[in-house]
Amino acid sequence: MASLGPQTVILADPGGGNKREVRVGNISASWQINGIPRLSALMPLRDAWRQGIDDYTDLELYWQHPTCGMWGGIVKRTRASGQTLELGARGMVRKLKKSTVRRTYFQARGSAGALVARALQDGNGERPLFNAIEVDDAGPLISVEWRGDDRFQVVDRLAKASGQQYRVDVAEDFTTTFQFGVRAGEDKTGSVLIAEGYNAGDMDIIIDSENVENRILAVSADDDWADAAWTIVADGKSIRDRGLHQGTRRYYGLTSPGALAERARVELNELRNPTMGATVTMSARTGLLAEITEGDRVRLWSASMNRRFFFDIEQRAINESTGQVALVGTLEDE
Repeated sequence: MASLGPQTVILADPGGGNKREVRVGNISASWQINGIPRLSALMPLRDAWRQGIDDYTDLELYWQHPTCGMWGGIVKRTRASGQTLELGARGMVRKLKKSTVRRTYFQARGSAGALVARALQDGNGERPLFNAIEVDDAGPLISVEWRGDDRFQVVDRLAKASGQQYRVDVAEDFTTTFQFGVRAGEDKTGSVLIAEGYNAGDMDIIIDSENVENRILAVSADDDWADAAWTIVADGKSIRDRGLHQGTRRYYGLTSPGALAERARVELNELRNPTMGATVTMSARTGLLAEITEGDRVRLWSASMNRRFFFDIEQRAINESTGQVALVGTLEDE
């Protein structure tokens, strides 16, 4: 498929002021959970000069795609090569980096969501990083302590400790919402079906049993090994079907056997069977893409494998030069 042609992005000063439209081309962009999305775009150097901008880094960048929706982030890198200027931007969750929590907190028992909200709402002399914060209080209770830590590290550490997801949603009015919870998106298995040969092209499905674990020793990472709380969780069916596959995990912020067991069971559910990952390619013009976002769970039918799955979408990526969108995530049999 041919390129969809030049696109318009909006550049704004830090904080969102002084918005202006800029014509670019060759856009490639990604949206994802539990990480920092990226966008790359090219513009002619003569057009870049005409904008009257000496330094594009740290400007906010917004791009609206008709099916994939709004992308928003911050230009962190530029590269002048030949007659073009490349703008390299990172998603809005990048704002958490180089931003620190001010106080020292210690909470013996608290949900990861509540601790994340507390970390983000501590002003530390800064304007709010996002327009709204939405957190889910579900998940195991965690003990945490931090002193002037990088906010991104705090959020990422709490997500890993609790097995939860985070992302920043950018609306069409340029407002940003930070989300943290068991599922950053929605369960759309009753409304969205991706079918090979119907609304999807190539499907690359990998089934890998290399990292199967069905018995996990869970140990607190907050104390020395000899003094740390610990527990064991196991899946009897997987052990019977595949033999014993053991693993050890150390979890930050979990200091009781009950909390360790709750967190380890989340990981056990993911590891007790072979990992199934998928990359699904669709035309960027497919209307169904407007109903899908990272963090969603949808249904997927593979005609070539004659199997039906639940598909947890972790990343969306678009390349305007090819007109293709790739959906990347994990699978579970229906």
